[in-house]
Amino acid sequence: MSSSSTSSTPRKVINAAPVTTASIAPEKFANPIFAAHRPVNPRVVFVLLACFIISGFGLRAYDLSAEGLSEDELNKLQAVADYRQFGLSSANAEHPMLMKAIQTVSVVLSEKWNEAVTGQDENLSASPVAAMQETAQRRRENLSDASLSRDDFQPLNQSTTNAGSTFLIAPETALRLPAALFGALTALLIFLFTRELFGTPVALLAAAMWAFDPTAIGLNRIAKEDTFFIFFFILASFFFTRAQTRAERDGAPFNRWLYLTAAAFGMMIAAKYYPHFMGIIGAYYYMFLGLPTTRLHVGKMRWLMFFVVIGVAFVLCNLTILLPATWREMLAFASEKRIAHDSTEYIGTLYPNRMSLWLRGVPVSFFYIFLLTKTTLPMLAAFFAGLTQVVRRRAGDGRLFLLFWLLIGFLPFTLLGGKFTRYYTLVLPLIHIVAAIGARWFGALLARGISSFFASFKTSSTLAPRLAHGIIALIIIASLTVTSFAVMPYYRLYNNALGGGMVRAGELFPHDDFYDASMRDAVYTIARDAAPNARIASESPRLFLHYAALAGRADLQAVSLSDPNALAALQPYDYVIIARGRRYRSNDFITQTLPAQSQPAFRLSLAATPSIQIFKLDPASFAIIRQ
Repeated sequence: MSSSSTSSTPRKVINAAPVTTASIAPEKFANPIFAAHRPVNPRVVFVLLACFIISGFGLRAYDLSAEGLSEDELNKLQAVADYRQFGLSSANAEHPMLMKAIQTVSVVLSEKWNEAVTGQDENLSASPVAAMQETAQRRRENLSDASLSRDDFQPLNQSTTNAGSTFLIAPETALRLPAALFGALTALLIFLFTRELFGTPVALLAAAMWAFDPTAIGLNRIAKEDTFFIFFFILASFFFTRAQTRAERDGAPFNRWLYLTAAAFGMMIAAKYYPHFMGIIGAYYYMFLGLPTTRLHVGKMRWLMFFVVIGVAFVLCNLTILLPATWREMLAFASEKRIAHDSTEYIGTLYPNRMSLWLRGVPVSFFYIFLLTKTTLPMLAAFFAGLTQVVRRRAGDGRLFLLFWLLIGFLPFTLLGGKFTRYYTLVLPLIHIVAAIGARWFGALLARGISSFFASFKTSSTLAPRLAHGIIALIIIASLTVTSFAVMPYYRLYNNALGGGMVRAGELFPHDDFYDASMRDAVYTIARDAAPNARIASESPRLFLHYAALAGRADLQAVSLSDPNALAALQPYDYVIIARGRRYRSNDFITQTLPAQSQPAFRLSLAATPSIQIFKLDPASFAIIRQ
């Protein structure tokens, strides 16, 4: 399919040699899943895509600072501070550099914006990132000690932070904004890639689902690598399928698209170290290689250049890979020496959460339960309908790409012992594409019903197919949009009826649903109430110290709730923070017993969902801690 084509038919035909829509007229395709009932106007497509992208970005960027940073995101902020202070740095080097480089640009630009709005220089004494930069300097001076103490954070006058101004950009927003932008633009890539395989109607539906899905929105608002990885993977997939289309159309040159695929792969690996995703496109390529009609033959020299381009793009986007310290950090991470906690909570039960445990870790059901409980019901029904079409070979040969994506890019994560819901980002576009196929199938079924209704009156309607597909698409997109507006800005808390609804928000996947979202508010609450030099026990002591510095309370001492020695040093009227999602085997007695036998001094919530209990240790609660 050429770039200017508006054909809505799939590029591959069921049980046939690879052919393009250039060689077969649209009316030859009998499958109503893909067939458009009239040519699709390119201007209409452009306007719809623009609406999807702009609306999707608006939902993703709305109130990005509503949640405080998580510990994972604090590591990214530390890396940004290191990059600004020293250039290339091994900070957070167990993960690639590309996302952190983009975040650095975002933080710098946000500070420039804030300077322009306030009319004053946001220097180190006033910048919310200042403490992190000073910490970077101390860590560089003593690289043998990567831990952070209370002295690593300098107090900042809270009036200099930008939390109270509508026109200033908060550091949380600056750090997360690139992920929100890349997440919104992924809708365009989903459209371009899906159109190559399944035609324009399916592609538009899939792009719309991604734009308005509360699960996709919530995952794109985390300052982590997964959003960037899937962006470049789908970009590479589009380039490759376009190369295939070019080759099959009279042997047109395809080198440019092939090497663009390689460059996108290099950036993909520079976003997250998952090179095995290249196997998806490799498997898809070799499926057609033996067919006599296949014209996409890469050859040894092109493959050599392909991998050279991957390597160059990877190094250029991940220059920290050249530092020896980076390899040491990666080795420590791969050996699981950086795992801070002994378990994770999943549906009320604690499981060890380490990759190397395989089936002895977090259960295999983790991502399947996530799919069943975090997907709006109309889209879930469309997904299962589409999956039936894919498995039963009714979705053209393009279905093979989806199957390889499922087998190579998703199933391995279900077998590993370590799991987080953000990994679901890597398969979510596949869910949307399959659901779009299912929605078209429902539309074809409804069209037959409408046509039969008119036939009973001995008349016919040419509007039946368009009306039917429009109704199905409207139901799915409207349900996604209404749900997203209902749960904004705390999209990750969404549960559908199968998951118990919003009454059970945060109960199934508490670590990922809350993700330290209320820790910032907990720190500011304690900062107003605590006596000088008070100790605060929580499972996020580094995060506590970061926000305590911003609150001007560098005197507060943070200790780990899982450290028995630290707990033994607590005194009456110190504090204990029990945050949902931070329950572990090491603190299970306290997190279960203290709320049952004592009343918290403060309760915090995300909208109507309780998130944190803060206990000020009176004699009764202090006695529980002493146990």
